Amino acid sequence: MATLNDGIDRPPSRYSIEETMSGTVTLIQKKGMKLFALVDHS
Repeated sequence: MATLNDGIDRPPSRYSIEETMSGTVTLIQKKGMKLFALVDHS
C-alpha cells in the first residue's frame, strides 16, 4: 500500500480507472440513483 507523508493511504487497484468508473456508474444505475455529473480531470 502506497502511503505519502500526508497520512492518506492509497492502495493500488487491480482495475483501470475506466473499469472502476464503469463499475461505479453501473452500480449507481442498478440502485436507481441518478448520476448528475461525471467530471474528467485529465
